[in-house]
Amino acid sequence: MHYYQFHITDFAYHTSHLSLEEDAVYRRLLDFYYDREAPIPKETQPVIRRLRLVNYEAIADRILQEFFVLTDDGWHNYRADQEIIAYHAKADVARENGKKGGRPKKNNNLGESITQSVILANPDLTQTKANQEPRTINQEPFNTMQQSKIVACPIEKIIELYRSVAKRLPQPRVIPDVVKTNIAARWRQDDRFKSLDFWREFFEYCESHKFLSGQVDGRDGKPPFRANLQWVVKAANFAKIVNGDYDR
Repeated sequence: MHYYQFHITDFAYHTSHLSLEEDAVYRRLLDFYYDREAPIPKETQPVIRRLRLVNYEAIADRILQEFFVLTDDGWHNYRADQEIIAYHAKADVARENGKKGGRPKKNNNLGESITQSVILANPDLTQTKANQEPRTINQEPFNTMQQSKIVACPIEKIIELYRSVAKRLPQPRVIPDVVKTNIAARWRQDDRFKSLDFWREFFEYCESHKFLSGQVDGRDGKPPFRANLQWVVKAANFAKIVNGDYDR
């Protein structure tokens, strides 16, 4: 996609601690992310070279560690993933309207025909272009990079399941973006995880597990360990729970 919404206030709030160079590197990585509609590849050297960041490799690494989450298919950014999903949803509306001969019309109370507006993520897709394929990728990715299809994940519903099922686990007031990114990454990780029934069973297991829910006394007089949402959706911890490592 060659256009994306940039929320100035949100970006400034989350990046106020960055230096000018760090800010610039982050923006360049985001532009690359949106252009490919895919996560930053695990092998970052080709990306560093392509974005002319060879002299800023250490900064790029810090930015990835802070604002992205490494999964099996690369470095994901939660906000970018959601914007890309929203973009395609709106582009699909434009395509469907185009097949029907343009945007649908409806009659108002005065009996006059008025055109129903369709808001698009891409302002270049006007009524006259609604029957064209949206231009989402400007160029072919280079060979070392694989396109990764982003699958919509019901993140908020999964969080609601955690709150309603895992009563013994800590209940955070605010869910950080990194937690949402990890949830989406686990959802995409395996077809088995692409089900709300799976997540309900997963949280029920954590809730009933004596160690994970803090029902085992801590060592040396320390409080018992209790896993929280952020902890259970991290890749390594999630894998151990699913594989039953804490039952051995």
